[in-house]
Amino acid sequence: LSPQQKHLWSLQRSHPEVPTIAQCVLLCEGALQVETLKTALEKVIQRHEILRTTFQCLPEMILPLQVIQEETNLSISVSEPLFDRDLAQLELAVQNYLQKNSQVPSLEHSPSLQVEIIPLAPQQHLLMLSLPSLCADATTLQLLASEISRTYAGDVDSQ
Repeated sequence: LSPQQKHLWSLQRSHPEVPTIAQCVLLCEGALQVETLKTALEKVIQRHEILRTTFQCLPEMILPLQVIQEETNLSISVSEPLFDRDLAQLELAVQNYLQKNSQVPSLEHSPSLQVEIIPLAPQQHLLMLSLPSLCADATTLQLLASEISRTYAGDVDSQ
């Protein structure tokens, strides 16, 4: 682990009630092609080892080892549509989704990247990305969002 990851790991162990997750919400406008998005995400995950990394502790170990998986089984959750909701209801729903996704999955077996789509209207969706803080920070999420956008646009254009 890097020094920053060691520090975060220690914080997670000493304060398990505090979520240590990096999240972002992206607004996607236009007809969202979920399978094309999944393909784009899989390409991005394949390019970045940290998105395929699990953290495993062997017996008697205090700090885990990073184990990079060859492949990851990406699943995209599609939530209930939030059509016809006013702004206050939308904000509350998004906050609820963020809170629900703030629980760090098992870092030993789960893919680190969690993806959820929230339909707002037929041509408008929110894309929520969640990663453990061991894998990402705000800058990482900005770069990841940009790369996902470029890869998705390239895949849509090639169809």
